Amino acid sequence: MHELAGFDHEDVPELKDAGEFVVYDLLLHAQEPQAVAWMLLKLSPNLRRLPVVQRALRSFVALQTNDFHAFFTEFNAMTLLERAVSLRHLPKVWTCSLRMMNKGFGKQDRFSLEEIARWVGLADPQSEGEGGELAERLCNALNIQTQRLPPQTRMNNDAADSWEVVDVTSVKPSSVGFAQFKLAPLHDQIDSEAVRLLLRDITVRFEADLARKGSLLTTTELLMGESGTTG
Repeated sequence: MHELAGFDHEDVPELKDAGEFVVYDLLLHAQEPQAVAWMLLKLSPNLRRLPVVQRALRSFVALQTNDFHAFFTEFNAMTLLERAVSLRHLPKVWTCSLRMMNKGFGKQDRFSLEEIARWVGLADPQSEGEGGELAERLCNALNIQTQRLPPQTRMNNDAADSWEVVDVTSVKPSSVGFAQFKLAPLHDQIDSEAVRLLLRDITVRFEADLARKGSLLTTTELLMGESGTTG
């Protein structure tokens, strides 16, 4: 744990950025409840109340409770450095998320790969036709069955409103295919090569986001948030 964690953010002006390092420690150890509990005992109340520390703690709770929607809400609000630290948790999030889907969905349910990509953080949550190929790679890595649609056939990107087969006649041209669950036993975990490729593609998306912002923000703002801090 970071040696600055026991200092008070407000009482020690020269350590006013200590909260930033506390955040990195919390995110780094977010799958280790005992380590986080020990760290919280060392933090002053003022440090614990910092908005950036509160965000890291919400991310920790989301991971511990398998609330992955909440986790990605916090993840998408993080600075670049915070997201870089949090990348290590994505394989667990992906595996648990798809296991939940496999348990909850029926054999006849079909969901577009782009929708799944948005659910598991492989595409921007506001996107319409991104991430289908990444979701396909992830599903295949866990032995979830996928099927590509022929070019002349398109699938609606919206998730089914009920446990029914998606109407493939109502379609959007951006969907590459769909996934079906409960058709085969799942693998225990995602193989390391698939993880490497998926994380690489996510970092490429980060770089593309930075390129769009690069002309407007300084390096410090790009790395630590637009205000120049982690808040």
